[in-house]
Amino acid sequence: MASDTSNESTDTLRRRGIFAGALATIAALVVGRSSPAAAQTGQPLLIGTKNTAEMETSLELIQDPSIPPDPCFGATQGASMAGLGGAPIGDIVRRFPASTSGKQFTSAAVAGMHDGQVGAFGYGGPAGVGVWAASEGFVANWGASLTGVGVLGQTYPAVGPGPQTYPASGVLGIGGSAPGIWGKSNSSIGAWGVSDTAQGVVGQTGQSGSGPVQYPTQIAGVLGIGGGGQTGVWGVANGGGIGSWGQSADGIGVSGESANRIGAWFKVGNVTVDPKTLESAALHTTAQGGHVSTCARADTGVALMAETSDPKGTGLMIETPAGGVAIMAMGRIVSSEIMLQNVAKGTDATYTPCIDINPNSHVSIMLRSDVGAVVSWVELLLGNGIIVHFDRKTRAAGTFTYAVSEMMAAAR
Repeated sequence: MASDTSNESTDTLRRRGIFAGALATIAALVVGRSSPAAAQTGQPLLIGTKNTAEMETSLELIQDPSIPPDPCFGATQGASMAGLGGAPIGDIVRRFPASTSGKQFTSAAVAGMHDGQVGAFGYGGPAGVGVWAASEGFVANWGASLTGVGVLGQTYPAVGPGPQTYPASGVLGIGGSAPGIWGKSNSSIGAWGVSDTAQGVVGQTGQSGSGPVQYPTQIAGVLGIGGGGQTGVWGVANGGGIGSWGQSADGIGVSGESANRIGAWFKVGNVTVDPKTLESAALHTTAQGGHVSTCARADTGVALMAETSDPKGTGLMIETPAGGVAIMAMGRIVSSEIMLQNVAKGTDATYTPCIDINPNSHVSIMLRSDVGAVVSWVELLLGNGIIVHFDRKTRAAGTFTYAVSEMMAAAR
């Protein structure tokens, strides 16, 4: 009886045009049948032997007037389906209208559906291509998922036992000893990420633990996260190019920030300085040999500006070893700390307040008019001011300017 049933199914399939005289081809098909000894284990169909199975496998030509009249071979078993040729996919694609730019698909060259499992799987062996797609005018390889991963590219991952969970994403690349995602272009953009409300591209390294990455609140085109003391974003340029470049029309071109160490560090030459030995600063620049550590240029603006909001702070501090030049100026020096003081007629001393006076302060005095007397000495009132003493009483009123220079050791 089993033999008659098998012959009857073969005749039916032959009438539908599946075999078309190529009986040798059916030997390569795995249709869920099994030999009597393995009827319940899903072993392949064995040609030349009696085969029985309780699960029914249907092989048929898909006749659907809504798809192009391409020959389509289809295999279905329960909720699973595989199609070759003009396989219908309209119901599936309509669930993702935004991802297809409104284009309606009704059929596919290869279609696979298996609820909860792999719809289509390709394996290329040790040196082949697992899955390859090509398109002359539209999408070659398209992946979409409502809550999971649209396209997953994985190479050499360190996956432990049990199911692996992935964050929901359009494209997810996982690389063990190789890049997770590599983008390359000879004349255009290698890899481009765009987001209206979140980060365009996120690069992460050295992150320990699991769970979602805690992004900063600021939206960024490229966000680099370096965990475990690693580098968040690294820019390299060979030859005369730019390693890392930032541009902004009305905002910040490049910004560096650190919670308690160094916001940004720029170096030139063979710098072997350990960054952990540097002072905590928003910006550090280091140059070796005859290079310039920091060069600031401006057309009509300010080349270099140093400012502090606290009166006890220091706007600009320069340290140089003995014999070195702390400041070399080629041009005028303008200072708001060169001040003007009035001199009354008939006085031999004039008091001027100045709270910055310390024991090592140097005061320079220049008379701006002839008052009939000359400056004999300057008395320092520590933390209070100065008294300018004249050699005699002045015969006329006038003015003088003064400037105070302080020794750093005393100022600290």
